[in-house]
Amino acid sequence: MPCMLVTAGKGFGYLYSMNNKPQGYHGMRKKLSDHDSSLHPERQGAIMEIFRALNKLIASRPDKATFLTEACDLMNTNHGYYNTWVVLVDDNLRVKETYHSGSGSWFSPLEGHIVEDGLVNCCRSTIKSGELFTMTNPEEQCTTCPLAGYYSDMTGLSMRLEYNGKILGALCAAIPQKVLTPLEQMIFTEIAQCLSFVIHSHQQTQERNSILEALKNSEEQLRTTLSSIGDGVIATDLEGRVANLNPVAQHLTGWSMEEALGLPLTMIFNIVNADTRQTVENPIFRVLKTGKIVGLANHTILISKTGEEKQIADSAAPIMTDSGKIAGVVLVFRDVTEEYAMQDAIRKSEGEYHSLFTNMVSGYALHELIVDEAGKPKDYRFLRVNPAFEKMTGLKAEEIIGKTVRQILPNTEKEWIERYGAVTLSGEPIQFDLLSAEIGKYFRVSAFRTEPGKFAVIFNDITGMIDAQNEAREKSNRLESIFAAAPVGIGVVTNRVIQEVNSLVCKMTGYSKEELIGQSSRIFYPTDEDYEYVGKEKYAQIKEFGTGTVETKWRKKDGEIIDLILSSTPIDPDDWEKGVTFSAMDISERKKMEAQLLQSEKMQVIGQLAGGIAHDFNNQLAGIMGYSEMIVNHSTDSRIEKYANNILLASKRAGDLTEKLLAFSRKGNLVLLPTNMHDIIDEVIGILSRSIDKRIQIESRLDATDPITLADSTQIQNAILNLAINARDAMTDGGKLMFWTENVYLDEKFAKAKSYQVLSGEYLKICVSDTGSGISKNNLPHIFEPFFTTKPSGKGTGMGLAAVYGTVKSHNGFINVYSEEQHGTTFNIYLPHKKGGENRASLVPEITKATAEYHLLLIDDEEMIRELGCEMLDELGYKVSSFNNENEALAFYRDNYQTIDLIILDMIMPIYGGKKMFSLLREINPEVKVIIASGYTINGEAQDVIDAGALGFIHKPFRFLDLSQKLSANLNR
Repeated sequence: MPCMLVTAGKGFGYLYSMNNKPQGYHGMRKKLSDHDSSLHPERQGAIMEIFRALNKLIASRPDKATFLTEACDLMNTNHGYYNTWVVLVDDNLRVKETYHSGSGSWFSPLEGHIVEDGLVNCCRSTIKSGELFTMTNPEEQCTTCPLAGYYSDMTGLSMRLEYNGKILGALCAAIPQKVLTPLEQMIFTEIAQCLSFVIHSHQQTQERNSILEALKNSEEQLRTTLSSIGDGVIATDLEGRVANLNPVAQHLTGWSMEEALGLPLTMIFNIVNADTRQTVENPIFRVLKTGKIVGLANHTILISKTGEEKQIADSAAPIMTDSGKIAGVVLVFRDVTEEYAMQDAIRKSEGEYHSLFTNMVSGYALHELIVDEAGKPKDYRFLRVNPAFEKMTGLKAEEIIGKTVRQILPNTEKEWIERYGAVTLSGEPIQFDLLSAEIGKYFRVSAFRTEPGKFAVIFNDITGMIDAQNEAREKSNRLESIFAAAPVGIGVVTNRVIQEVNSLVCKMTGYSKEELIGQSSRIFYPTDEDYEYVGKEKYAQIKEFGTGTVETKWRKKDGEIIDLILSSTPIDPDDWEKGVTFSAMDISERKKMEAQLLQSEKMQVIGQLAGGIAHDFNNQLAGIMGYSEMIVNHSTDSRIEKYANNILLASKRAGDLTEKLLAFSRKGNLVLLPTNMHDIIDEVIGILSRSIDKRIQIESRLDATDPITLADSTQIQNAILNLAINARDAMTDGGKLMFWTENVYLDEKFAKAKSYQVLSGEYLKICVSDTGSGISKNNLPHIFEPFFTTKPSGKGTGMGLAAVYGTVKSHNGFINVYSEEQHGTTFNIYLPHKKGGENRASLVPEITKATAEYHLLLIDDEEMIRELGCEMLDELGYKVSSFNNENEALAFYRDNYQTIDLIILDMIMPIYGGKKMFSLLREINPEVKVIIASGYTINGEAQDVIDAGALGFIHKPFRFLDLSQKLSANLNR
């Protein structure tokens, strides 16, 4: 019987005979079964039934209201939608009519809402875009909808109703998530297009024949679509050239739309037989030749552009014009590589259903519902289960078939029976997640009625997923905990507006979270320049590297400025509008430590230089002083003796300069004894009172309750006197000079607040303060450097404060200064406080000469020192042998060690050095007696040698007194 095809939308339609009776549905089920084996036969029947019913409804020519109401009913009853509703709008998109089915009285709140407040999200989104709108989580995606809470396990579908570009309204429905497929979406779209056409026809009062003609075309095209539905779609023209291909087809063939357009289909759709590898005839040629639908044989391989091979199933159908002529071919195919093995097994098995039932990975069970006298569900019986059911539940088929769930699992939760009962009695399928406490697992269940009184369930074990969700929830909680307890400040900003901060940001800045959130991040920065620099530099780094890190400053609520490192990363690199996370690390303490380290290293380098100069100068000065003493001791000419004394006096003055250098470098000779600082200060005041300008008033406030500490009284007195003299020079017009002492305890907080190294503990504080001209800020960082002076040329060497600095450091103390120009200067000396000491007067021993025939060995590479040492030792009555070369000295000692009584060994030697040399000497004679000689004090390697067994230490240049006492004390041990 001839048919007519009436177009109702985007190229698909319904098949009608000339006498308006449905025609051609007898082949629909077979087509669907052949080409979409994943579609359940009952679902195929539902698809066919909905279109057959819609066609009958349209053919009955009802009015618009009756048509839309009954169409909604048909979609619920024939196609399994949970509910269906239609919203019609006017030209201004205001709601004017609504029709619904499946919601009952539930629809009233929604209807009232959309009439009074406007369209809900699902309608508004599809009307705006014109595309199918899928809502998988109504509660979150459409919060304004009064029905959203009822669809937690449903998927919402919405499609714009339009005809020839005119928007008519929207079609909406709820569908169980389990049946949502691309086919279902296409069917829903076609239904919407069909309804659009009918609505438009009613609005335009078109003739019934136009409607039926359009429906015929629509049905014919829909049947073509249903019979060839698949994943990949390629359309060609009459010559077999590609006119269009969808994204799935592009993926499977490896050809993009731009590359394939206009090319022969055979070029991009390269198919071969899987067994013979022979090229398979392309189905489009048979379609063009016969005008019929053509399907591929089994074992067909598609070879993509990249050489990748996939097992496919496909079909091709003609694209017909309104006049019934072929305009091209549509080819639909899908990747069945993974499914092929199962499909092959199904074909070879006793039956498709049995094989699927046996091999499906999901659990399956068929049940019979048991109700009480009132018709309420009370139990259900097991009729059939598959192997996956047994594996997931641990229940064996032979043990449960024919029995009820109450018999097998007596403590089954009532909720299971109630839900299955609702499905069986209402016929509406459901999907839910539920825990079976007796089995100890979570299951995701889909249940549907198979026939009156019976229902089937398909389920999967989701215990692992639930555990993963719980774990994810725990991880989220942990992340929140980390955010709150992180050792760095963390926050989120959007367009530099603060959205979130953790507690450490609040602690760092002094602001509360409420004071910060919603504020511009400008609140953190001391100046606009800091704020703008961070924004420019950090975001430039993010753009280039994905993250940005800058060092900057923040201003706390109380005005204090802190240093920090600020790092930022966008939450979504492709959309900075979503915000940027930042972390802030307070590095104020580190900056102070860096400044401390830098100053310490600087002073250490200067100290090494000064010490080296003093050491070399001392070696030269030693000869001058030594030989001057020799001249004085041996000369009988008074004039020569006078000259020699003058040379000795000048040498001693020069020695004072080296002592200051050594004091600064902390390499001078230090004698620590319990010393009363008040006595030292009284002596300094006594000296000053006789020489200072009378316009300068001297005051003292000696408040230290325990002024006694270990110190070298001479060096400390010189240091205090140096400070006093500087103070005097700063008060040219008179003023006040004050000395002040106190016992203090410096805690960790004080120590950390300083930019130089300070150890917490008890200290004796000595303060020297004046009201003079003060020190400029530019000069303050340099005042302790050797040879730095602001005095005119010839008025100072610049070694006074350097010597003071070295003296204090050598006592393990520290000194700081506070000064303002024209307001005076205060120096504070802090000496570690040693309790319980008593001031002891030192006795001056006399020179002691040799009391027996002792043979000494002198090892020193400085010729002048060595010659002077030999003369002094000779005068003191000792036999001496000397060497400037360590290897020669070792060879001599190896041959004569039994006759050597003591060795004087220089610490600084060119080959081995004193420490190694001492070790080599002990290898020759473990009982060797050695005195260490050095221009430095006892520290470093010198102390190591003494700890290793050397008898003592003597400072260079040698003095008769020191040398005689050291030798006498150690030779008689």
